[in-house]
Amino acid sequence: MRKALSFLQLPTISRLLQSVTTDAAYCLHEAPSPFRSFAAGQPVPATHPQLLSPGELAPGIHSSEFRGRRKRLCTLLQPGACAIIPASATNYMAGVIPYPYRQDPDMMYFTGINQHAVAVLTAPARSVREQGPAKDTYTLFIEPPNPERSRWDGERLDRQAAFEVFGADEVYYSNETPLDSKESAVNLGLLRKGLSLEPPVSALRATSHPRPTTQLPQFLAEMASACPALHFDLDRTSSHQHAPIATALQPAIRAGRVSMLRPLTHHMRLIKSPAEVAAMRLAAQWSAQAIVSCMSMSRPDVGEWEVAARFEYEVAKRGAARLAYPSVVAGGSDACTIHYSRHDKRVPGGQMLLMDAGCEHGGYVSDVSRTWPVSGKFTGPQREVYNIVLETHKSEFYWHSVGHWLGLDTHDTALVYHDKKLVAGHVITIEPGLYIPDEPRFGVYAGIGVRIEDDVVLTEHGCEVLSKDAPIEVEDVERMVGSAR
Repeated sequence: MRKALSFLQLPTISRLLQSVTTDAAYCLHEAPSPFRSFAAGQPVPATHPQLLSPGELAPGIHSSEFRGRRKRLCTLLQPGACAIIPASATNYMAGVIPYPYRQDPDMMYFTGINQHAVAVLTAPARSVREQGPAKDTYTLFIEPPNPERSRWDGERLDRQAAFEVFGADEVYYSNETPLDSKESAVNLGLLRKGLSLEPPVSALRATSHPRPTTQLPQFLAEMASACPALHFDLDRTSSHQHAPIATALQPAIRAGRVSMLRPLTHHMRLIKSPAEVAAMRLAAQWSAQAIVSCMSMSRPDVGEWEVAARFEYEVAKRGAARLAYPSVVAGGSDACTIHYSRHDKRVPGGQMLLMDAGCEHGGYVSDVSRTWPVSGKFTGPQREVYNIVLETHKSEFYWHSVGHWLGLDTHDTALVYHDKKLVAGHVITIEPGLYIPDEPRFGVYAGIGVRIEDDVVLTEHGCEVLSKDAPIEVEDVERMVGSAR
C-alpha cells in the first residue's frame, strides 16, 4: 500500500528540489550539453535522429529544398517586393487547452517551421541604386522567450536554431527592435562560433546606439512604406499575428500595393518534388494498409467507432503524425452523407460500410476511400452499384470533378482550377462515388452509398497509384473482409 508523505518530509523535499534546480541552472549556463545547445521547439536531426537525417527539416526533405523554394518565390516577385507568411494560430478545445497544432501549409512549405512565427521574404532590388536588398532575404520573427509558457507548452524556437537550423538571414523576436546589418553580422558570427547570442545583443544595445523597443507591426509598417509591392493573404484572418500585420499594412493596402500571396504559392506547391512524393507515398501506403486491417476485423454488428479506432491505431504505429482529417466510417445509408463522422452505431449484417480516411507524414497527407460489406459478401444490388463505381474508377480518367489536388492539405492548392492540364509531379485523388437516397422509390437500391478513392501521382510515363495496397476488386474485397476473425 502506498504511504502518504508526512508534513515532516516536505522541507526535505523542498531543499532537494531547490538543490536540483540550482544545479540544473549551473549546468545550463556553465556547461551546455554538446547534444543540443539551442531550443528548436520541434523535432530536428540533433534531437530526433530516428525521424530526421542530418540537414532535414521534415522527414526526407532537406533544408536545401526549403531554401530553393524561397528563392523561387522571390523570383516570382517584382524587384524589391516582399512576401509575408504568418504561421497558423493555435486553436483551443477548452479554455487554455489547445488542439494539436497544425502549421499553415505555406509556412511549412517555405520554412519547415512547425510553430508560431512570421516569415518575410524580400526579393532583391534591380540595382544598388534602388531601395531593397542586393539579394533575396529571409527574415524571421519568432516568439520571445517565455519560461512560464514553456512550462505549459514546451520549448519555443530560439534565435540560434532559427539561424543555424532553419537558415534565416535575419532573426528577431516579435517584441524587439530589429538590429542593423552590422549587429546582425556580429551576432551571426558569434553563433557560428557556438557562443550564446543574448549577452552580445544586450551589450551592443547598451554600448552603441540603443533604440526604443518596437514590435513587429512597426517593422512591417516601415517595410511596407519602402517596398514597391507586398504579398499577404488578408483573408486568412485566423492566422498568427494577422490583426497587427493587417493594421500595419493599411497605408499600403489603401495605395493598392498589397496583393494576395496564395495564387503564387498554390501554383508552386502544385508540382511535387521526389522528396514530397516519397512522403506522400508513405502516408498513402500506411492508410491503405490500415484500411486493409479495418476490412479484416469487420463483422456483422461491428461498431463504427471500433473501425475508426483501428484505423487511427494502425497509422500511428507505422509512424503517422496524425490523421489527415476526421475519418468517415459510415454504415448503411449514412454512406450517402459525404462527411459523416458520428461513428455512433453498429453496422448489421447485410449492410455496407464506407470508410474515407487518411494520415499525415512530414506535413503531407493521404486520402483513401473503400466500401465493403461487413458480412463479407455483397448483395446483388450492392454488387451492381459497386461495379458501376469500380468501372468508373478504373477507366481512363479526365479531370471532371471526380477528385482534387492533394499535398500539404487534403484539398490542396484550392486556387488552382480543376481544368488545368495534368503534368508529371501532380498528385490527385480519383474518387468516383454513387449515393442513392434512402427513399422507397429507389427500391432495392435505396440507401446504398459507394465511394472508391485512390491517391495518384502523375509521372513522365503515366501514373502511380500510391494507395494500391487496399483492394478494390469485388473478389479481393470479399476475401479480405473478416479474415482476421
